[in-house]
Amino acid sequence: MSSDTEPTTSTGQMSKDDWTLRLSNWSKFGTRDELGTLNYIKPAKVVAAANLVRQGRVVSLSRVITTKDQSGRTAGANLRMLRTSTPDDMFTDVMTIESHGHDVTHLDALGHAADAGVFYGGRSAGDVIRRGQLESLSVAALGDGVATRGVLLDVAAAQGIPFFEAGRGVSAEDLDGAEEWAGVQVGSGDAVVVHIGVDPQRPKGGPWAGLLLSAIEWLAEREVSIYTGDCIERIPSEMPDLPLPLHTLGIVYVGLIIVDNPDLDDLIKTCADLDVNEFLFCIAPLKVVGSTGCPINPLCIF
Repeated sequence: MSSDTEPTTSTGQMSKDDWTLRLSNWSKFGTRDELGTLNYIKPAKVVAAANLVRQGRVVSLSRVITTKDQSGRTAGANLRMLRTSTPDDMFTDVMTIESHGHDVTHLDALGHAADAGVFYGGRSAGDVIRRGQLESLSVAALGDGVATRGVLLDVAAAQGIPFFEAGRGVSAEDLDGAEEWAGVQVGSGDAVVVHIGVDPQRPKGGPWAGLLLSAIEWLAEREVSIYTGDCIERIPSEMPDLPLPLHTLGIVYVGLIIVDNPDLDDLIKTCADLDVNEFLFCIAPLKVVGSTGCPINPLCIF
């Protein structure tokens, strides 16, 4: 059962330093590693995930990217159409999208977050950022793409509620309960999709429902390769010196790859229709050298 505070466990009184030491994968993958938790995806994992495809149904998790020309809607991109001079009937355009915009489904590269100037693997800002862009840990490092087993953990449905209220926390126990409810077991290399439902009364500035520290630890212990869902960390955080623990602990220390701001509606309907909670999960990040992230269209294939 969820609570707004960290469940009473042996880790309940841990400091920030305790958490960073407990969850760090720096020694596991090496200080020069660029892939983080994608290292958990072995060739056999990809083959097994591909064998989950039975129906040939493809579901996108991407939000529709709207442009500033569409009145009355929040713009996810600025789009300007250009007409080429030769031939006269050919057209092109210039598009500007914020890599981490709230209206765009996107991937967080490992260079997206730091902790007091220290990046994943213990690298310094001077080592990672040069000439106004990432020298390492950019989204280009993930350019070969990802295919693995995806697992839907519908935490809200498991608890018989339409959505988590603003400020409510998702604990490790909640994730265990969602596993049991769905009859699935998250394993090493899996992409985990968490659904808690969006509170229609959620204020823009918070509080927001999201993952508690115990849930972040759960992801690390299960060796999850990719996290995505309709929630990120719970805001406000349980620890003042870790205001964004999923980003700080997850990206900087675990090396967790995050797909942010997905649209889960079609996935929820498809899983209910087919009575399954596992599928082939695919992403193909853009090979943008130096970028902290990029818009992305995650695909779930059944």
